[in-house]
Amino acid sequence: MRNYDFWKQEKSKSVNKENLILILSWIFYKTFDTDARFLSDKFWFKIKQDWWYENIWFPKNVLEKYLDKLKFENYWYIVIEKQNWEYIEKLKYIWIEKLSFDNDKLTFLKQKQEKNEFKLFLRDLKNLIEKYS
Repeated sequence: MRNYDFWKQEKSKSVNKENLILILSWIFYKTFDTDARFLSDKFWFKIKQDWWYENIWFPKNVLEKYLDKLKFENYWYIVIEKQNWEYIEKLKYIWIEKLSFDNDKLTFLKQKQEKNEFKLFLRDLKNLIEKYS
């Protein structure tokens, strides 16, 4: 599920619709639409326009600074650490497909010996990706 869809789902489940919802995605906290506009007004974040929604994001190491200010002014917020396993799995297969494609492309570009060495390298790299993903 994309972060925007996840945000909308959590916003609709929230009892208090005024709650600010921040979602941890990798090393950034993100929020969208009304929450993004609120944070932009409050902390001068630059709003980014993506397709049909607005968003802001900031590094996770500065979260406490902003939460302290929100607490001080009695704003309610929810911080969610969304797991990105679904995305990681998808990314893993994209990389493996890309490696295979590059290998096929090299068939036309390299001599046989170089191609075999590169095939071994691709195999080892593919094994590492599968092992640590």
